[in-house]
Amino acid sequence: MTTDGPRLHWTLLALPMLVSASVRGLWAPDEPRYAQVAREAWEGSGFLVLHLCGSVYADKPPLVYWLAGACGAATGWQEWALRLPSLAATLGTAWLVARFAERAWGRAEATLAPLAYLTLALVVEMGGRIQLDPTLTFLCTAGLYLSTAGGRFGANGRQILAGGLCLGLAALAKGPVAWSNFGLVLGAWALVERRRPMLAGAQWGFVGLALLPVAAWATAAMLAEPALREELLYRQHVGRMTAAISHPGPPWEPLLELAALSMPWTPLWLVLAYRTLRSREVRAEDPGLRRAVAWVVVLLVFFSVIAEKRNVYLLPAYPAVALLAARALTRMTADREDRVLRRAAAVAPALLTIVGLAACFAFLATPAVIRKMPEATGIGLRGLGLGLPVAALGWSALRALRSGRVDAYATRLAGTMAVLALGVGFLIYPLVDVRKSAEGLARILAARPETPASIPCYGVQPEGYRFYSGRPTVGDATGELVARAAADLEEPFLALVTEARFDELPEATRAAVEVAHREQVGSRSVLLLTRR
Repeated sequence: MTTDGPRLHWTLLALPMLVSASVRGLWAPDEPRYAQVAREAWEGSGFLVLHLCGSVYADKPPLVYWLAGACGAATGWQEWALRLPSLAATLGTAWLVARFAERAWGRAEATLAPLAYLTLALVVEMGGRIQLDPTLTFLCTAGLYLSTAGGRFGANGRQILAGGLCLGLAALAKGPVAWSNFGLVLGAWALVERRRPMLAGAQWGFVGLALLPVAAWATAAMLAEPALREELLYRQHVGRMTAAISHPGPPWEPLLELAALSMPWTPLWLVLAYRTLRSREVRAEDPGLRRAVAWVVVLLVFFSVIAEKRNVYLLPAYPAVALLAARALTRMTADREDRVLRRAAAVAPALLTIVGLAACFAFLATPAVIRKMPEATGIGLRGLGLGLPVAALGWSALRALRSGRVDAYATRLAGTMAVLALGVGFLIYPLVDVRKSAEGLARILAARPETPASIPCYGVQPEGYRFYSGRPTVGDATGELVARAAADLEEPFLALVTEARFDELPEATRAAVEVAHREQVGSRSVLLLTRR
């Protein structure tokens, strides 16, 4: 590097994620569900058999719910505390990325790699959410690191056993996809290294530990709740391949999402990955680069082939993206005549400068925005507060790049992303939270004098309302169930129904109920119904 390296310590980049975790409520689609499952586990339903709104929940293994629930129970169920496992896992993965970089190349890359990882767009977003994938990514990355200690397959028996345990805990976090993430990458490394993926004498211990945590939990859960047998032994595995797809998408969708969500480092790592795939000489002279590219490519191909698509599924490939970005930065330092890499490096700060300048002029749209969202008053000043530092830092990164100071460029680009994320957290999320979180309507529900044994939710997910209100909201309700509840004069009545579904209720039911409150939650207008 041209100086002693980036002066921005990578742990400081956790601040935007901590802000994101602290300034907003639980946002659909996943957070209310995960929070309520964790709460019910810690408040009496038990740790073996998970429950959601009183019903058995078999969709995912329990590790993240246990961890999030422990943090929530200790803090009175604060949203930020429930998100701490994701934040800790993200920081742990950044540390592992640094260790991978130092093993493959040296200290310069080890300094840059966590800086790049913690400013990848998807990493910043997921690190501040209640989500399974940050924990899955950390444990899979730890399994890969330990299982290939010293850069060789099976270098140390104890480390291999520790790697097997990490993989077993990863499966306890999200199921068999952990084994796919690990096995595909290890197999790709064996292919590019032209050697068998042997795990030395500890291989059978590795396999046992990789299976034991989730197998022990599943066995105990099925013994406690026999209804789980079909779910855990069939529906959650083979059954998913034949069931209706929740998140379909074309094969090229993961590549487009990876390119967008690995900003601001996308141009750099894509150029280096392309060169590595194209040139046998590059692959031969840099084993670390071979492995990083194989890591990204094999997971990208896998998640492109499967029918179900979500951008978060590819999060376990993002450590390799950070490694490629760090290696590209050090190559720019070593070869000042590499114009392709330098032009690629200029793309992100130029875009961020433009974004910052555009945010500065948000006041032009203020009247139209306020008409639709009265709570957006002051958005023009918020735009200035967000846009000015982003534009200034982006321009500063461009100037550092032009003068050949790659370390200053990397620091300022990472700082630009951190400032952008902080600005979004402090200035934008509070505006969006009013619409995204179910908390406002849940508080109104909690204040109602009616005390029904259950509150049917028709077209509405019940978990956020139960988490915030403590009321017995139940999902999967039908129009017929709402009609029966309204007609039962012996029982108090409350219901949550979307405005679109309200028109589907029988005419007699619509005449018998009234709308006590109407609120926009996400993209839906939700009605709180009471009996006339």
